[in-house]
Amino acid sequence: MAQFYGTLSGQRDTLATKCGTKASGLRATAAGWHIGAVAYAGHASARGTDIITLGIDGGSDGSRAMITLLTIDEHDTIPEIIEKLRNQADHMEHHKYAGWPQG
Repeated sequence: MAQFYGTLSGQRDTLATKCGTKASGLRATAAGWHIGAVAYAGHASARGTDIITLGIDGGSDGSRAMITLLTIDEHDTIPEIIEKLRNQADHMEHHKYAGWPQG
């Protein structure tokens, strides 16, 4: 039975759907040639909760490793999500990421 459900739309009028189980999870990407977004829905059995992880990567050319931007679980409140985003931003400011511009 599906634990996770995803949809995808693009050039064609047909909406594509995909399902994932607790064991398989569900991973989706949207990418240009040099940058992409990654979303993963999964089950953290150790915590007994569903999680969502969002990240960015090097897109279709695969030139950059994925950077996790945020992982939240189904019990997180909006203030907790905001705090996780702030903590990740602080971490990213002090970390070098191979292949990513360091500005």
